[in-house]
Amino acid sequence: MQDNRSPVTKVLLFSGKAKHGKTACGEIVKKKLEEKGKRVLIINYADYLKFIAKEYYGWDGNKDDNGRTLLQRLGTDKIRAKYPDFWVDTVINLIEIIKDDFDVICICDVRFPNEIMQMAVNKNFETISINVERENFDNGLTKEQQCHPSETSLRYWIFDWYISSESGLDKLEKEVDKMIKYYYL
Repeated sequence: MQDNRSPVTKVLLFSGKAKHGKTACGEIVKKKLEEKGKRVLIINYADYLKFIAKEYYGWDGNKDDNGRTLLQRLGTDKIRAKYPDFWVDTVINLIEIIKDDFDVICICDVRFPNEIMQMAVNKNFETISINVERENFDNGLTKEQQCHPSETSLRYWIFDWYISSESGLDKLEKEVDKMIKYYYL
């Protein structure tokens, strides 16, 4: 009997504190898998948030103290407070439409449990949750920003994979290589 189901899309969910290397990991995955002939997309929950912040709130695109505070307040305190699944539903809907065009999708800004759980329960996705941590790294956030739920809500989450990097892209690349090999990506 022939299996007529479409292939399951692999979705890598990168989580970690601000400036710990989530996007760098996604870019390394993209580069390495594209060298193997795979089609890789990097998409983020905050892509649409950043569009809204720029177009409707005049944000200049800088993640300085004012920019990061605007993104936290708008994305979490305003939108997630009224509709907790807004960002994840937006990304899931987009992925459902374009998933056949990509072999692997990297989401490099996972910050909340529902952003992992909603992806994981989708039967069309094979998800791998990854925590990225730079040891002994001061990311420059204010105390208020460090205590914001977008920085703390996954602190006790059990991830599928952990990437720990002291500093430098060489070490980060080696850690990403281990993950790629382990999951046969």
